[in-house]
Amino acid sequence: MSEKKSELVFNDSSNDGVADNSIDTIALGKRLYKNNCMSCHGSLENSDKLGTNYSAVKSAIQDVSSMSHLSFLTDNEISEVVDVLKFKTQEFKYPEIEPLCINKDEIADSDSKFLTPEQLKNTIIDIFGVIAYNSIKSEIESLITKPVQGEFSTFDVNIDSLLVKSYMKIFKALVPHAVVAVRNEDNCLKPSGNLLKSSVDSTCLGEVLEEWGLRIFRRPLSLRELDDFQDTFEKIDNEDFDIAFGGVLSTMLLNPNFLFLIENRGGLVGNKYQLTDYEMASRLSFTLLRTTPSDQLLLAAKNGELTSEEKLEAHIDSLINDTRTKKVIKEFYKEWLQVENEVLDSYTDHFLNPTLDKMNSVNIYQSAQEEIDRFLDYILFNKKGTLEDLFLSNWVNLSGLPELANVYGVTTNDRVLDPYLRSGILTRSALHITGSNWKHPMKFGAMLRRHVLCDELPDPPDDFEIPETKIDPISIKSSRERFEQLVSSPNCFGCHKSINGLAFAFDNIDSLGRNIDEERVYGPTANFIGEVSVNTLTKPFIYNGDNSMASDGVELTKKIIAAPKTKQCFSKKLTSFYIGRKLSEGDGCLVDEISKNVVGKKSLLFLVKEILMSKNFKMKKIKQ
Repeated sequence: MSEKKSELVFNDSSNDGVADNSIDTIALGKRLYKNNCMSCHGSLENSDKLGTNYSAVKSAIQDVSSMSHLSFLTDNEISEVVDVLKFKTQEFKYPEIEPLCINKDEIADSDSKFLTPEQLKNTIIDIFGVIAYNSIKSEIESLITKPVQGEFSTFDVNIDSLLVKSYMKIFKALVPHAVVAVRNEDNCLKPSGNLLKSSVDSTCLGEVLEEWGLRIFRRPLSLRELDDFQDTFEKIDNEDFDIAFGGVLSTMLLNPNFLFLIENRGGLVGNKYQLTDYEMASRLSFTLLRTTPSDQLLLAAKNGELTSEEKLEAHIDSLINDTRTKKVIKEFYKEWLQVENEVLDSYTDHFLNPTLDKMNSVNIYQSAQEEIDRFLDYILFNKKGTLEDLFLSNWVNLSGLPELANVYGVTTNDRVLDPYLRSGILTRSALHITGSNWKHPMKFGAMLRRHVLCDELPDPPDDFEIPETKIDPISIKSSRERFEQLVSSPNCFGCHKSINGLAFAFDNIDSLGRNIDEERVYGPTANFIGEVSVNTLTKPFIYNGDNSMASDGVELTKKIIAAPKTKQCFSKKLTSFYIGRKLSEGDGCLVDEISKNVVGKKSLLFLVKEILMSKNFKMKKIKQ
């Protein structure tokens, strides 16, 4: 653009007649565009009106009397207007992605998978019941944490000795209550009262061990294991059945066959194990339900139905319809896009203002979480939608959420949001609300770069200071201006060039998720000091060499979902989540297949089934 700055006056009654002299605002401000340009040019994406190319815009500026106040714009400035208003026909051509597949017959090595605290919690409830679980509830829930940034919580593969010790302590407290659950089952044991070990014959003991061994090990006990557990029972020097059988249960719970997914009992195909039906039951159940296989799934394994392609697909369909599976499927998208499940603290204590313009951030955040849940339910299970639907749909259901409806500027009865302001999941309140007057755009931009585009970024330096701690009470600067100033040094800009353009495009969404034209600026003590115009014009640099502009988050979202690298990145993340580990070279062919189906606009649920039906899921390679 020319160095010359235009002296323009756009009187706007909605802005109290304040002049706006920014060429960027002229080109990009939707409010100004609506008031001054739409009568001739139509909506920003309507190519039937004037202004579909550079010549038409230039002609309009020179010839239309109502636009004579723009006649002194330079050619470069007109080109800028043409570009940002989507009137430029020549766009950056996204390069095709490089295939990842090297050998179609190969799969990746797989580490042993250790039950997470969440899986252990659900397993204890399903095997021994809620009463037994309540005896160790606080201990288990203290171990349940959010997944490490950039990783998924399907399984633990890094065994922590402290976690193992915690499990041992939990089992010790659980066992007496688990024995009660065993005796209360409809079996050969006396359900209550004192029970002597000597009063339980070997046949009865064998039946109980077989039944509970199947539940705990998730497969039938071998004859040797059955003999070993009977010997353990007999060798415990106490005539009280509860104590003796409790010793057996302790041995079972501490056995690797309970704590790990042991997957080496199937037939070898080259250097790969074909998972058995029981191993498939465990993989499916812990992946989709986060718990041990049900009696029905174990029966299907017994009947050989989980190594039959046709019957396996039917069981997967049934599992996907389970409420617990739907929760896990939605969980992937929340982990992938880092949708927080609690109101964040302010970045500095002094900056916290719970009322945020007389709006309760806690209530709004809870409503925003509910809205994301409803949106994912609609896209995934009602619409059977695609990745494009996830990123572009403006469907909404705010029934019973009046505060969030106020944030979006709609009613609780509306079922669509303004497509010029909201497009898909990236523009929803839950991804932007912070619980503070301050919104941290860099966190959001880095998330897009790392998790949506799969580009590597180093962590910020330890001495990085968030701009809210550097507020000048005299000058009023937007958050964008403060961040740009803070990261302008050569040491910072190398990385922030790839972050800023993704982050600032969403600056018209504030820290409550509201759409704004003016940003409210607060001082060091959370005192309001003024407003400044929002500027969302960015160069997102989705690819190296891509100098195209994005006018705001809606346009950037469309650019992101159009990029082949986004589809490949999503395919990697989805595959990693359901395979239950970090990907490696042997997963490339599966990722390519999923990417192809994303490009082909297959439903998101179809992609899940493709992964669960793949050899990468049904086989395990011997670790070299």
